[in-house]
Amino acid sequence: MDNIDDFDTVNEQSYVSGAKTDPLCLAGLISSIVSLVCCCGTVSLVSLALSIAGVIRVKKSNDNGKGMAIAGIAISALSILILIMVIIFIVLPMILVFGFIGSFFNYALHGAYVDVSNYPVNDRAAHIEKQEISSIDELKDFLEDRGVTFDFKVKN
Repeated sequence: MDNIDDFDTVNEQSYVSGAKTDPLCLAGLISSIVSLVCCCGTVSLVSLALSIAGVIRVKKSNDNGKGMAIAGIAISALSILILIMVIIFIVLPMILVFGFIGSFFNYALHGAYVDVSNYPVNDRAAHIEKQEISSIDELKDFLEDRGVTFDFKVKN
């Protein structure tokens, strides 16, 4: 009875305790499944780190759980890949579309304007920040006030 660790008095059975499952491997697998279901970026990174740490620890201690850790790494990598694809193909196009729509409505509601704050021609123009221009005549007057002369020609 050298290799018997415990004896169950109720069932009158003895059992030998084997290698235990590493808790890092189990935590890595569970958190990777959660990250895949919820598509959570931070949880995916944590589960990847836990699974890698579990593989390293299992190699040193000869515990069970290497398969769980490898599955955790694979599921975490898949979750991170899905998150990257969602960002590239859904989030970025939405930002571009809403930005375009917003700028279109801003132009439609407020009209165009000339920002001369960065390019002062002389001391007179240095205090002007924005000038609203709603017609070609206003643009012509604005530029003529600053010493720019030109003629508009209509092409047929």
